[in-house]
Amino acid sequence: MKFKSISNGLLAQSRKWLVTIAIAGTIMGVGASTVFRAGFDIKERTDLGVYKAAGINALTGKDIYKAENSRAWFFTSPPFLSILFISLAWGSLAWNALAFYAVTIGFLAWIARISFKLLPEHLAAQKKWKILGLSFFVCAIPFSDVATRGQIGILILLSLMLSLYGWIRRKSALCGLSLGFAIATKVTPAALLLIFFAVKQNWKIVLWTLAGLALFLIILPGLYFGFERNFEYLDQWLNKVPFSTYRIPATDDEFYSDPLLWWRQVHDPFILKNQSIYAVLCRLILRSREGLMERGVMLPRLLSYAVILILIVSSFYFLRKNRNDARLKLIEFSVPVAVLLISSPLAWSHYFSTLFPAYLGVFTVLETKEATSGKLKLLKWAVWLSVLFIIFGYAFKPLLNLGAMTWGTVILWLGMLRFLASEQHPIGVTSCSESRP
Repeated sequence: MKFKSISNGLLAQSRKWLVTIAIAGTIMGVGASTVFRAGFDIKERTDLGVYKAAGINALTGKDIYKAENSRAWFFTSPPFLSILFISLAWGSLAWNALAFYAVTIGFLAWIARISFKLLPEHLAAQKKWKILGLSFFVCAIPFSDVATRGQIGILILLSLMLSLYGWIRRKSALCGLSLGFAIATKVTPAALLLIFFAVKQNWKIVLWTLAGLALFLIILPGLYFGFERNFEYLDQWLNKVPFSTYRIPATDDEFYSDPLLWWRQVHDPFILKNQSIYAVLCRLILRSREGLMERGVMLPRLLSYAVILILIVSSFYFLRKNRNDARLKLIEFSVPVAVLLISSPLAWSHYFSTLFPAYLGVFTVLETKEATSGKLKLLKWAVWLSVLFIIFGYAFKPLLNLGAMTWGTVILWLGMLRFLASEQHPIGVTSCSESRP
């Protein structure tokens, strides 16, 4: 009996070491790839060069929207981000990539801490680690994709998690300002949450979110650039970047010589990693760029509008009810994020890292014993099917072309919404930890 107890202890200790070694190895491997892609590859394969150029232009007073890297990629983010990127103005791109990656890992650790605090207090520590581990595991590929591309997706996810924490803990200022930062940084996938809180009639959060938008889009960059110049930058960003019209340039030279046309490239539906509803329907219906030139985008555009309308109306119909259970709030918060993620004309594959709160919420509910088995079974099928669709979408280009990640998100959305709709009575009021995020 004593021997069996010792062997079980050694086995458990071995598993812990194996997990630790696997995590450390993954972090170092992704970090090495990130630095290599930025500083030593044949050509730049990250956005850090663009961020660095924007930071240098912001520091020296040059036009931030004329900042470009060695591959003629232009800066397309809001003006205030160029101020943050001044920190990249010094040192080589390889050192910048290493520092940027270290900060990204720090943000992920912060997200893990917040997530742990969001889990129900009554759950055992072992179950909490299981939920957290599963959530990070299923999002590992998008997380690594964000890191190796030198993207700021983890910062946006951190802002969303702080906003979620503030909502559940009833800290309106934290919730609204964090959400305002997320929306100001990238309109998708956070902007629908503003309507979400309006539907919930949580006007304090709405006002704090608007205050955050004003702070990060107008006040802070206005104080740095001057308000007149900042409004000029905002005009460029609003009219040329998010709302630019789609057009295929006649030649590659035309494509790269005109910054405006380069900005329009982000709406190219035939780039496979664009997993928006609109892009996927264009590929399924028009088949090729030649088909687009011949038939136009009217049919896929109208169909995408119809699908998006159904997603939004259905979501807010079921989200209008107030729920006190923290587990259900995790799922509620994630529904509009998932909807806007695929509703935007642009949904790069690494954007799907923002599905992390959804998986965290679903895995939390699946560990809840009070819920009925039928509800759990349907939710379980939805979450694992969505995971398979997203992983196989990353692995196989033909599936990516068919919109595997898009349909995986739709399946997850259906599962979450069906569970919320069937939850007529609370499954037990649950609170999260009272400590700081």
